[in-house]
Order: sequence, then C-alpha cells, then structure tokens
Amino acid sequence: MSTAHAADAIDNSALSASEFRAHARTFGLVYTLPKDVNDKMDVTIKGILREKLLNAKLEDEAQRFNIPHITVVHIHSADPTTPDKMLKALPKLPKPLNVTMKNFYSTEAAKGAGQPWWLDLGVVKEGADYEAMMAFNTTATAALAPLRDGPLPRVTGPVYAVMGDAAKDLVKTVGVSGVNVVKDGKELRSHNPHNTLVYSNVKFTPEIKAAMDQTAAEFNQILPAGIPTALNTISIVELGFAGNVLREVYRIDLKSGAATNIATGKTASK
Repeated sequence: MSTAHAADAIDNSALSASEFRAHARTFGLVYTLPKDVNDKMDVTIKGILREKLLNAKLEDEAQRFNIPHITVVHIHSADPTTPDKMLKALPKLPKPLNVTMKNFYSTEAAKGAGQPWWLDLGVVKEGADYEAMMAFNTTATAALAPLRDGPLPRVTGPVYAVMGDAAKDLVKTVGVSGVNVVKDGKELRSHNPHNTLVYSNVKFTPEIKAAMDQTAAEFNQILPAGIPTALNTISIVELGFAGNVLREVYRIDLKSGAATNIATGKTASK
C-alpha cells in the first residue's frame, strides 16, 4: 500500500462523535522488555500491584493480559495484513538501546477524560540511546501512520473532546497523540516512552487516582534507582483497546535486522 493510497482510506469522522470509535484491530511497533527486566519486576512489585488492584475492586485490571513493552507507535486498522505492510514500511532501525526505566506514575488519556487510564513506569530522558529512541519514533511514526484506517479508538469521543489543540492536531494527522512528528521542517517531540503496568477502561475517580498514586509512590521507594534495560529487539504486535499487547507478530533483531514470524518461527523478509 502506498502512502497516498493509504491516506485516501483514512476516516477521521469518529473525531466528531461523542462516544469512542468502535475498536476493530490495533497494531503497533514496540520494544518488548527482556526477561531479566520482567523477572525483576515480578519479584519486586508484581505481587503488591495485584493485591492493590484487588483491594481497589479492580479485578479486570488485575487479570488483563499484556506483554510488557515500551511503545514506539500504535495504529488502528481492520486490515489483517497490516503487520506485513508495517514490516515492509519500517524505516532504518536503531542499534540496540540501553536505557533506564524509572519513576512510576498514574496518567489518563487526556486530563479530565476519565478513561482510559494507566499506571506507567517512565524512561529516563537523557543519554545517547534515549536520543536515538526519540529520533526513531519520529521516522517510524511517519512511515507507519499512513497505514492506519483512522484514529485510535481510545483517542476519539470523550478523550478527543478534552484534548489540547496540539494533541488534537496529532490525532487528526497521524491517528494518535504522544508521538514525534516533523512540522514545517521542525521536529515536534511529544513522545513519552514508558512501560505500562495497569490498563483500565473504568472511570478514573479521585479514589482510584489516590490509590494508584500511592501505589506509584511505594514502587518508587522499592526501586529508587530504576531498572537498567537493554532493548535488543523491536516487535510488530497486536493490541487491545487500551494499548495492552495481546500478541507478537514479528520480532526484529536490532543487531542483525533479521525478522522472525513469531507464529511460525520462520525468518520473514521485508
């Protein structure tokens, strides 16, 4: 699919609706977290987090499946061949990245929207590898956003209605906010790389916010120095409405550039 042809198929009509756009399928490009990082979180905070969620009557959130990751960009498309088109459209990949994940915090899709909301672990915003991560977000967004069929459902309806002008412009032009783009020859950076621990579609009430903020504060005490994280692969994935990764489709080695079809185990060609 050429960029021009893809742009013709993009429908932004959901942005004027009062309800969320119906979710068909969302695909994305993400760095899946390495085993040692997942193991560290499993033995330090995972049990406490589950207990906190159950105590807050957030049973769905305690059970929601997710493959831990740091997002590059998400796009919505009902076309099941989208992952193959994404693989072919990928720009030059970064080399393996070494970053530090640090600082837990709660956040909602747009201030005042109420849903969805998340509990996140940020990435330290300094160093050459962080800069490489941000630069790649710019090129990847430009390459993959044209493959969308419209905006991500989670940024439509009540979320879009309360977004600021800059975020609304991103949703109109690339289908999602929180990504880097080039406008009038200048790079505009709004990307905030992070790992999400909790995905929720319930109302972000003051009581829930207080509970999640307290949870974040406790986790920051447990892991005050953060977690050094080596990102050696990048993956094309399928996601749920709130952005949780449901399956890996292709995993690409950042050293060699080789892509593996996860379902078949076979090497895939771009």
